[in-house]
Amino acid sequence: MLTAEYSDRRERDALVSSMVVDFLHLPGYAIVTDPFADIPESDASEFLDCARRLSEGEPYQYITGWCEFGGRVFSVAPGVLIPRPETEYLCRLAGQKLRDSSLAGQNLREHSSAGRLRILDLCTGSGCIAWTLALDFPDAEVVGLDVSAQALDIACGQFADCKTPGSTPRSPRFAQCDILRGPSATGGLKDWKDGASLADFFAGPLDAIISNPPYVLDKERVLMRRNVLEHEPDLALFVPDCNPLLFYKAISDWALELLRPGGLLLVEQNEALPAETAALFSRFSRCETLNDLADKPRFTFAVR
Repeated sequence: MLTAEYSDRRERDALVSSMVVDFLHLPGYAIVTDPFADIPESDASEFLDCARRLSEGEPYQYITGWCEFGGRVFSVAPGVLIPRPETEYLCRLAGQKLRDSSLAGQNLREHSSAGRLRILDLCTGSGCIAWTLALDFPDAEVVGLDVSAQALDIACGQFADCKTPGSTPRSPRFAQCDILRGPSATGGLKDWKDGASLADFFAGPLDAIISNPPYVLDKERVLMRRNVLEHEPDLALFVPDCNPLLFYKAISDWALELLRPGGLLLVEQNEALPAETAALFSRFSRCETLNDLADKPRFTFAVR
C-alpha cells in the first residue's frame, strides 16, 4: 500500500515501525518478532486507516497530530509547517550561542535591566523554536510572531493537555504580525492568548532574534514530494524566485533596530543562497555561515 508513495524501503520500514507503536501499541520490532500477535479490531482499523492516508500523501505527523522535536512532543496540524531536523539543530546552535559567556554572562547583566535573556522568534509557526528556547532558558522572556492566525492558535496551545517537561512560569508569548512590515509593526502588538500588550517586551533592546522564515524558491517545488506540496502551508514554505531573500531583508531590519550591542541573530536559510543571505548582514560586527548535520550551509549567525 505504501510502496508507491514511499519508494525508499528504509523510510517505508521506519513508518511502519512507527505505526506499530502509535496505533497497535506494540514495540516497533513486533512486526518481525511477533507477527501473529492478537490485535484489537479498533487498533487494526486505525492502523489501516493511517496506511491509507499515508498512501494518499498525507504526512504522518498530521495523521497523528504530533511531532517529536528536541526531545519534546509538539502538536502539529495542516496550518503549520512540520518541524524539521534542521530547525531542531537551529535551536541547539541557538542554545550554545546563548550559553556562551560573552553573550549570556556579564555582557547580559550589563545590557539587560531585567537581568534575563529576551528572545524574539520571527515566523514562529508551531512555536517549536520559541517553546524550546523558553524551556531551555526558564528565566528568559520569549516572544514568537507569525502572520498566520491558525499557526498562532497551535503555538499557544502547545502542551495544553499536560505539564510541560521542564515547565517554566515564563512560558513564551505569541502575537500576530507580518514581519515584512518591519519593526515598526511592533506598535500595539497584543498577546494572542490573553490580549495583553507586548509593549513591555519591545520597550528595550533584545538579546537574540531567531528565525526559520520561508525560503524555498517557487522553482524548487518540482523537487518536493506531494506530502509537502499538497498538505503543508505554502505561506510557511515558499518565496518568489524574483525575490528569494525578502524575509531575510526584513529580519536584518528587525535585528538592526531591536538587538542590543552584542546581541545575536541566527537564521535558517536556503542552502543554495548562503553568500547572498550573509551579505544582508554585512553591517553586523560578526557574521558567519554555519553548516547543518549534513554539512550543508544551512544557517547564518551574526552578532550586532
